[in-house]
Amino acid sequence: HASAELFVYVKQHLGQPLTRLSETGRAAPLERLKTAVIEASNRGAFTPDEVARTAGLSYRQAQRMAARHGATLRLLIEENRLTLARDLLVRTDNTVETIARLLGYADDRVFRRAFKRSFSLSPSAFRRTRSAGPAASGSRSV
Repeated sequence: HASAELFVYVKQHLGQPLTRLSETGRAAPLERLKTAVIEASNRGAFTPDEVARTAGLSYRQAQRMAARHGATLRLLIEENRLTLARDLLVRTDNTVETIARLLGYADDRVFRRAFKRSFSLSPSAFRRTRSAGPAASGSRSV
């Protein structure tokens, strides 16, 4: 039963270490992992093991690299999945269930919860708010 103000404060301050790292240029090693996350997701692989393998690292090495820069493999994967989800919701007319399946979620309810936790809107509500604008005319399925 935490207050909304506390939630906002924590969310704002958790993002600051990554922002500071990227501003100082020390996040370059994290780019290797981010690239591996994208490459693995392009193959439909959303596991930390696959990301580590794609980066040419052992699972433990990849974990350590992410931790040194204030992240985790799971966090990097989840951020990528949610970015892809946001794009698919805006640019396609695929159902939420289909998008969840495309992004490797075992259950669309898990996807809906993760999306709402990240964007404070359900996937359907997000789609409605984005499709009201000029980008709505180009919707298509993938």
